[in-house]
Amino acid sequence: MATTSTFPFFNLPAELRSDILSQLLIARRGIVLHSRTILSGLPANAISTILCIFRVNVQMYQEASAIFYGRNSFILNGQSHRLPGHLTSPGGFLSEQGQDARRRVQTLSLYLTRMGGELENILAPAISDMALSGSLRTLRIYLGQPGSHHYTISLPNIMDRLPFQYVLANLRASLGYYISSNSECYIERS
Repeated sequence: MATTSTFPFFNLPAELRSDILSQLLIARRGIVLHSRTILSGLPANAISTILCIFRVNVQMYQEASAIFYGRNSFILNGQSHRLPGHLTSPGGFLSEQGQDARRRVQTLSLYLTRMGGELENILAPAISDMALSGSLRTLRIYLGQPGSHHYTISLPNIMDRLPFQYVLANLRASLGYYISSNSECYIERS
């Protein structure tokens, strides 16, 4: 007869629990939100592992989610004609139901190649909410497609166009963010 035993994880010091959870939950190259969610640098079964860790109990959820959302870099790929449905549908990252999780994100990189209605109607309000009511501290906006070696598209005046200026104006006026003036926009709360 096999016996099972449990390890008293919560008897460990908080610093050690944090180190263990960090090894499990932090993606070395970020979490890409696009046609599917990619946890770069984590094992293929990472999403199910993270969900299992979140579901252990309330204390585990609080400790694990603080590390997952606070210490990972989230990468939102807004380069296609439309944002992926799983991000905007009920329960998705950009939906009203995803607001609590979205507000816990501290670092976001946004890749844009198209300035259209979804930027103004979905992305800008979500990013403003993340900064005003959430924990967003660093926002990087890239013009061009994400890749291992980012490149800048050859439209230097795209940052002067209205949808992009709408996002920048909200961040400058209401949030006190520092915004660089080149075509790779790095924004950080001052």
